[in-house]
Amino acid sequence: ASVAIRRNKIPRKSLNYKTPLEVFLENVSGLNYF
Repeated sequence: ASVAIRRNKIPRKSLNYKTPLEVFLENVSGLNYF
């Protein structure tokens, strides 16, 4: 699991240099408005 956690902290060019975790949290928090 530690490898996945580490990889999710690497900013991705395809995500506008955000980490997958940040994008995931933005999407999850966005769902709360519906």
